Amino acid sequence: MHGDGTGSLTALLPAEQAVAAWQTLDHEARCRRSEGDERAIDALMCDLLVERVTGQATASNLNLEVGVVIAASSLLGADQQPAKLVGHRGGDHGVLPAGLARRLADSDTAWLRRLICDPIDGRLLSMDPTRRRFDGALRRFVIYRDSVSRRPYSNTPIYDIDHITRYTDDGLTVAANGQGLGKADHTLRDLPGWSVASNDAGDAVWWTTPTGHTYESRPPPILGWGNTPQPPSRSRHAARRILIQLHRHPLPIEYTGQHHRQPDAA
Repeated sequence: MHGDGTGSLTALLPAEQAVAAWQTLDHEARCRRSEGDERAIDALMCDLLVERVTGQATASNLNLEVGVVIAASSLLGADQQPAKLVGHRGGDHGVLPAGLARRLADSDTAWLRRLICDPIDGRLLSMDPTRRRFDGALRRFVIYRDSVSRRPYSNTPIYDIDHITRYTDDGLTVAANGQGLGKADHTLRDLPGWSVASNDAGDAVWWTTPTGHTYESRPPPILGWGNTPQPPSRSRHAARRILIQLHRHPLPIEYTGQHHRQPDAA
């Protein structure tokens, strides 16, 4: 690592393999340039090397975990203290500029975890046991469940997954404590006078406005309201009423049928 957010990767190979690898990267980079990619040949070769080694579609789509430790003041933009780059097996891999660390933290694939340090000597004291961001399968579950923004009377697409009980208030990063929101709805939720609460299952969310009015939001059926099966008709399964009429005295035998009549006397 060079200490400026960059690093070098070297490999000692047989000469013919090294030349073949170089020519392959150079040829593909020049093909992309001819197709309209405006990056320099060297930059294209570096990105192609990352894509070939990691097996990803683009160099920025890395399916691995890289630790970036940054001070809260730098993450919020109050100062420019550099961030520390930590590998998945430890080790000091140099530093990153604070601006680059903030851009990485703002990406959709990044997740945040709070580290508690000693204010005097900076020793690590504790760490949050769970992630802070809704990502991966959990993020997709919330999007599938909510369909659109959970703010009452809103039908905007979901861009953010919000903690109903804020993470800073010990809210958990679980589906029951998550709601999908549009960008404007997420901003509105954090304005003074607004409050959001939910039940334990997370299927009902109540939004309270600055005027004191409360509105309930529930996720729609997974197939949409129009595809909800109708309950069976009551008329088809209505209970039948059976009437039994009792007579105090038995009926005369002549009223019960012609075949019970006695023959006329001669």
